[in-house]
Amino acid sequence: MNLQRRFGNFFTTVGIVLIVLFFLSDYIRQVQGLYLVGGVLFSALGLMLVRRGREEPEPSGRFRLLRSLGRKDKGDEED
Repeated sequence: MNLQRRFGNFFTTVGIVLIVLFFLSDYIRQVQGLYLVGGVLFSALGLMLVRRGREEPEPSGRFRLLRSLGRKDKGDEED
């Protein structure tokens, strides 16, 4: 996992916590709007970093025997 994706996960987590704090402050009737604004901003920044830091997965090599058998069968039918 690269550093950019780790920061993205951190910012997303902080954003979610701030949004939860906003709903808790609303529940006790002392609304703090900055929690909501900060939570949305942190979550958006975090999700943007996570998506940008995504890498292509390496092929696992599972079922390679079955795939190779399938290719040979297709070649025999065409001849």
